[in-house]
Amino acid sequence: MLTDARKVKTRSVMDGLGRAILEERDHIDSNDLQAMCTIHKTQYNAWNNVQYETDYDWFDNQQLFAMQNTYTYDDWNQQSVIASDHGMQTHQYHDPIGSKEHNGPVQKTWVQSGDAEPLISGRSETWLNMFGKPDKIKSQDAAGRDLGSQTFLYDGIGRCTEQTDASDHKTQFSYDAWSRMVSTRLPDSSEAHREYEPFSTTELPTSLNVIHPDGITKTAAGKQTFDGLGRLTLAQAGQRIEHYEYEDGHRQIKTRKTAKGDDISYTYNLALTDQIVSSVSSTAPDDAARFEYDNVSARLISATNKQGKRTYAYDAHNQLSKETWEDLQGRTWQTLHRTSLQGRAMYRTDVEQKDVKNPVKGVVKGRSKGGVKNSVKGVETIYRYDTFGRLESAVQGNVEVTTRYDTLGQPCEMTTHDTVAGTSLVNRIEYDDQGQEVFRTQNAGNHPVRTLTQQWQPDGLMQSRHLQEAGNPLLLEEFQYDARGRLSGVAYSGSNRPVHASGKAIINQRFIFDELDNMTLTTTRFDDVSNEACFSTETAIFRYGKEGDPDSRDRCQLLGITYLPPRDTPPPTFSYDANGNQSADEHGNLLYYDSESRLVRTDKPTGEPINTYAYDSNDHLATTRNGSDSEILRFYQGQQLSSTVQDDRRTQFLHIDEQPIGQQTIGEPAETLLLLTDANQSVIGEFQQDTLRTAVYSAYGERHSDDALLSVAGFNGEVCEKDTGWYLLGNGYRAYNPGMMRFHSPDSLSPFGAGGVNPYTYCLGNPIAWRDPTGHDASSQSGRLRRPDEDAIPAEMRGDLGLWTWVSLAAGVVFTLLSYYATVTTFGIATPVTGPIAFLGLSMTSYAGASITTAVLATGTFISAASTAASTYGAVTGNTKAMQAGQYLGYIGAAVEISGGILRHTLKRAVHAAVHVGDDVTKPVLTGRLFRFLNRSKSTSEDGAAPTNPANSGAGNLAENTLIPRAVGKSKPVPPRPNPRPMTGPYARRDQQLITNEASPSSPSWLARRTAFTKQLGKLGQNVYMLIYEIRR
Repeated sequence: MLTDARKVKTRSVMDGLGRAILEERDHIDSNDLQAMCTIHKTQYNAWNNVQYETDYDWFDNQQLFAMQNTYTYDDWNQQSVIASDHGMQTHQYHDPIGSKEHNGPVQKTWVQSGDAEPLISGRSETWLNMFGKPDKIKSQDAAGRDLGSQTFLYDGIGRCTEQTDASDHKTQFSYDAWSRMVSTRLPDSSEAHREYEPFSTTELPTSLNVIHPDGITKTAAGKQTFDGLGRLTLAQAGQRIEHYEYEDGHRQIKTRKTAKGDDISYTYNLALTDQIVSSVSSTAPDDAARFEYDNVSARLISATNKQGKRTYAYDAHNQLSKETWEDLQGRTWQTLHRTSLQGRAMYRTDVEQKDVKNPVKGVVKGRSKGGVKNSVKGVETIYRYDTFGRLESAVQGNVEVTTRYDTLGQPCEMTTHDTVAGTSLVNRIEYDDQGQEVFRTQNAGNHPVRTLTQQWQPDGLMQSRHLQEAGNPLLLEEFQYDARGRLSGVAYSGSNRPVHASGKAIINQRFIFDELDNMTLTTTRFDDVSNEACFSTETAIFRYGKEGDPDSRDRCQLLGITYLPPRDTPPPTFSYDANGNQSADEHGNLLYYDSESRLVRTDKPTGEPINTYAYDSNDHLATTRNGSDSEILRFYQGQQLSSTVQDDRRTQFLHIDEQPIGQQTIGEPAETLLLLTDANQSVIGEFQQDTLRTAVYSAYGERHSDDALLSVAGFNGEVCEKDTGWYLLGNGYRAYNPGMMRFHSPDSLSPFGAGGVNPYTYCLGNPIAWRDPTGHDASSQSGRLRRPDEDAIPAEMRGDLGLWTWVSLAAGVVFTLLSYYATVTTFGIATPVTGPIAFLGLSMTSYAGASITTAVLATGTFISAASTAASTYGAVTGNTKAMQAGQYLGYIGAAVEISGGILRHTLKRAVHAAVHVGDDVTKPVLTGRLFRFLNRSKSTSEDGAAPTNPANSGAGNLAENTLIPRAVGKSKPVPPRPNPRPMTGPYARRDQQLITNEASPSSPSWLARRTAFTKQLGKLGQNVYMLIYEIRR
C-alpha cells in the first residue's frame, strides 16, 4: 500500500510468486472515497510470462474502458506479438542465429491489423552485432521488399563511429577516453568539435567549434564555464555572454546577468520545492514574477506579475481542475478541466467570466454553479472516446468533429460539422506501408472535391506534394535536399502557385546554406507578368557578421540582404541589441524587447504603433493590441491558442492534438469557420456557411490567398499575427518571420542544447520535414502519428538481464514493472534535498527506446529497498537467473540511510548478482567503473552534476546534458517526444536521446524543460527523493 500526500492510496496485490497481478486506487468513487477501484490487472501464462495486461480508466464514478493487451512469445521465450483489443498487432521477431545475409542476430518488426487479409505497416529488418546494436536497419514494404537502409560502424567498445543514411550520406563520430563525443563530421565535410571540463569525466562541454569544409577555417559557436560542483557559471553564444551565480552548496541559480547587463534575481523555498518563488530584474522591477506552491503537494497554485494573476487548482489525483486569470481590469476568467483517471480530457470549459458588469454579446447573464451573480458561462468542449480509449468526437459550441480509424488504428476520416449552418467538411486520409500519409481527400459541401497527394523518398523526406481540385492541378510542389537534409530547392507548377513579394507567381526557388545553417543565397524564378512568354529571376545575397566586422562578429546574425536586380526599395540592413534580438525587420519596422528578451512592441519606421504585447508570469503572451485597437486577451490549451477576448467579442478555437479544426465567434454563428488543413496542419482553406476560401504557402510559410482568410491559424497550424505575418511561436516565446525565413531572436537552448548550433535558423533549414511549435526545437513532420513502439530497436535478448538492470532492480521498489503509477509517500512535508545530489553518472545506452526506467522512493533521509525486486522481475519474465539474483538481493534491509554506506552496499550486491547471473559483453568495462563509484568516499563528487554521455546509440538520437542549469529567462516548454526522431540538421547529437517533458499548465515556462529525473519527480510529487537509473538492454 502506498499513500500519497493527498491521502490517496494505491494498493498492489502480489500472487504467491511475488508477481504484481492487481493494482487498485481509492478516491475514484465520489460516493465512497475509501472504495478501492481496479486500475490495472496482469495475468501470466505457465511460463511466467505476462499474457494479458488490462488498464482501466474511470470518470464520474464509472469505469470508462478496460483496455487489454495480449502478449505472445516465440520459441526462444521472447515476446513476439502484442495484440490490442481493437485488433492491431505489433510483431517483433528476434532470430538470435541470423540469416544467410547476416551472421548475427536479426530483428524483424511490423504492425498489422487483425483482418483475414491484414494491412501491414512499418515493416523493418535490423541486423544486430554482438554489442546488441544495429549494423543495418532496412525499411521494407508490406511484402518485405527493401525500400531503403541505414548502416552503422562501431569501434572496439561499441561506440558508433559512422552512420550512413538511406541516401548514402555519411556522418562520422569520434570520442574521448570517457566516451564523450568530441567531434561530428557531417556529410558536407564540416565538423563540430566539442571540448569538456578537465576536472570531470561527465559531460560538461566548455566549447563548441565548427570546422568548415576546407578543414582549416574554424568558427567558435559557443563557450561555457563550470565551477567545481559542475554548475554552469558562464554561457557564451556568439558575442552574447551570460553569467550565473549560486548560493553556497545549492544548485539553483541565484542571479542571472544577461548579455545586456540586466541582473535577474531568483528566490526559492527549498524546504518545499526547488522551483522559483520569485524573479526580479534589476532594470525592470515592475516585471517581477511571484509563484506560490501548495504546502502539501508542492504544486504551483498561483503565478503573479504586473499583468495579472493566475491561480491553479487540482483534484485528488493531482490533475489540473481549474485555471483562473485575473487581469489588470480586475476581471476574472476561469477555465475548468474534467479529466479521467488516466488523464483523458472529458470536459473543458473555456474562459468563464465572473462578476461581469457588461456580459459578452450573445451569452446569457445569470448565476453560475457557485452562486456568483452576473457571471458569463464559458464555452464547453465535450470529448467522447470509443471503447478502445481513442478520441471519437469533440463538440464545442456549434462545431462538432468525429473521427474514424482504420484497422491499424490510424485516423482515416475526420468529419467536421457546423451544427447551426448545417454544413460539413469531410477529410479522408490514406497511408503507405510506412505509415506516411500519401493521399488526403477534402469534401466541403457542394464544392468540388480537393485532393492532396504526397510522395516520399526512401530516407523519409518528402519528394512531392500535389494539390488538385476535381482532377485539375492547382499546385504541384517538388522538393530537393542537400547532403545535410536541408531544403535546397522547390519547384512549383499549377494554377495556384505561391506569390513572390513582387506579386508574381513563383516557378521555383533555390536555397544555399553555409556550414552554420545560415542561408547565404536564394534564387527565385517567377512569371514576368508584363510578358507571359518571359520569366524573371531574383537573387538574394545574405550578409552575416564575421570577425573584425564593426557591426557584428556573430557569424549567425544577419546584417543585410542584397537583391539582384535591385528592388525599388533600399536593401534592408539589420542591427541587434546586446541580447541578440533583431531591432528591425526587412520593411524597417522597429522591434522593442524587455529585459527578458520578450517582444513587447513593434512600430512602423515613422513611429506609429503596429502591435504591443504583454506577458504573464509564465512568459506566455497574455494580451496583444493592434495599433490603437482595444487589447485582445489570449488563452491557451498547451501550445495551442484556445480562445481570445476583445471587448465583447469572444472567439473560440478547436484543436484535435495539433490540428486546427474550427473557429467560432460566440453569439455570431454566421462567423463559424471549418478549417481545411494539409498533413503539416497548415490551414489551406476555410469553409464558412457555403463559402470556401483557400490559401497556399511558400516553403517557409509566406501565405497567399485571393480572398484573405479569416482564420488566425496559418502555417503549420500556428497563430499568424495579422499586421506583420509573423508567428510568435511557443506561446509568444520568439517571433518567426517567414519573409526572412528565420527568427528575430536567438534560442536560449543554442548552441549546446536542443536549439542547435545556429540560434536563429528555422527548422534546421528544412521547413518541409520539420516544424517548431515551441520556438525551441524542430520536431518531426512526417505526415503521420508515431506509434509508442516506433523506432525501438530491441537488444539481443538472452533471457537474462545485464549489469545495469540488476543495479536498478536493487535500488527500486518494484510494485509492477509493467505499469507505473505516480504516488507520493505519506510522511507529511518531507525535508527535500537542498544540496547537490550525486548520481551514478554512468549509463549503458544501446539504442533508441530499449530502456527501462525504475526509481527509488525515499522519504526524509531513508530509502526503501525492495528485497523481492529481482525475484519479481524473474517471475514476470520467466527468467530463472533473475530468481537467482533475487536470492542475492533478498538479504538487503528494507530501510537504509541514503547518506550512509548501506545504499552503496546494496548496489555492490546487485553488481555481484549481475556478475553471477549475466554475461553482458560490456560487463568487464562497466563493472570496474561502477565499483570505483561505489567505493569512493560519499563526499567525493568526481562525476559532477551531469551524467556521462551515454554510450552512443546506433540509431542516431539527440540528447541534452541532463543537469546543466538552463538559462531560466527564456526556456519554454517543449512537447513531449517519447520516440527518437532522425536528425538531419547541423551538429545534431546523434549519440544520445533527447529526454524532454512538456510542462503541465501550472509550470513556469522557464522551468518546464525536464529530464528523466525531474519528469519522474514531478509525477511522484516534491515530497520524495528519487534516483533514476536508465537500464539499456
